[in-house]
Parts: sequence; C-alpha cells; structure tokens
Amino acid sequence: MDSSTKVTTLYREINVWKRLNQQCAVRYRCFEIIGGNRFCVQSADFFYYPIDYQQLKRSDEQFAELLIESDPDERAIAYSSIEEAIKRHEAEFEDFHPDNSLDTERAIT
Repeated sequence: MDSSTKVTTLYREINVWKRLNQQCAVRYRCFEIIGGNRFCVQSADFFYYPIDYQQLKRSDEQFAELLIESDPDERAIAYSSIEEAIKRHEAEFEDFHPDNSLDTERAIT
C-alpha cells in the first residue's frame, strides 16, 4: 500500500494539569486515539514558579517532535481512560520526578 492510500490514525491532544503545591505543577501531554477510545501520556512537564517561558517553548517543540518520530500508542501503552493512563505514567516514571516522589498528599502539605 503506498502512502497516499495508507489509513492514518488520528490523535487528539489533551493537556491535563495537576497542582503539586503552591510552587509546582505538572502538565501531562496526552493523546486520545480517535476511533479507538484509548488514551496515552506522551510526556509530563514540571513547571515551577516563576514560570520559565523558554521551558514552555521547548516542551511544545518536544511534543511535536515525539509525535512526528513515532505513533503515540507505539511510544506508550494506551488505556481505556485518561485517568488510568496518567496513573500508569506516574508509576512508571516516579523515579524521574524532580523531587523523586509523586505523592500528591505529601507534596501539597
């Protein structure tokens, strides 16, 4: 099959934010696989106050680059809910969190 007749999967970008405390928030860069009713997290970006606007720009560039490099559902496991996708992403990358913990209860207090 040539590229002009290849079936292309469509993805919807969904940004989900979570406040960790009064100085930090995380933005989960997610995709909904349209037609498949599945969700995956492509990346998570941690932002600290004051906001580094260059980080915002780099994050957007990386998001597009990762999509171009490979299908999101090949890069990450897709789940039936966005909540499950985020929960699994947090568990998988917990060691890479800047504070080495995604324990929201502790981060907020």
